[in-house]
Amino acid sequence: MTVSSSSPAAISRRATLAAALTSIGGLAIARPALANNNFIPNVVIKRDLYLAINDFTCSDIALAAVAAEITHGLRSRLAIPPISLLDLSDEKVGIEDLPRFATLRARRADVLLIGHVGDHPRGMKVQFRVWTLYNERKLAGLQYLGARDAGGAIADGITVETYDRLRDAGALKAN
Repeated sequence: MTVSSSSPAAISRRATLAAALTSIGGLAIARPALANNNFIPNVVIKRDLYLAINDFTCSDIALAAVAAEITHGLRSRLAIPPISLLDLSDEKVGIEDLPRFATLRARRADVLLIGHVGDHPRGMKVQFRVWTLYNERKLAGLQYLGARDAGGAIADGITVETYDRLRDAGALKAN
């Protein structure tokens, strides 16, 4: 079963998340970065889920600390069983690039999370992508707009989106 990102449940979840994040970090909105943004069913997952989180890149040296804060926040929030983190920081993947799926699979990664922090008139724009490496499909491609001091809140939002997408794809069981 495919669950569309435009389903009432997904829209309600995003609205609730956006409202919560707005109140805690000066975050503006969360919206799809790409038009065709559907959940992908039947993700091939081994007993443990191996997640690679690349260091978030940035377009401006002034945003380097925020990019590092978001990367660190994601690594600390997503490192809970059945998820195991892999250090693949030497595999550089740009936000608009396709990952080198075969190389990442050979290094035991199941899922890849990449991101980029850029300048925006409201402060900053954080884009991220979640890829399933065995199906070579994107599970999420979103962006957040927010104040430059909202790195922790944005890491929380990306964590929630990542868990939701992995759960909806069948990779994680819902509580």
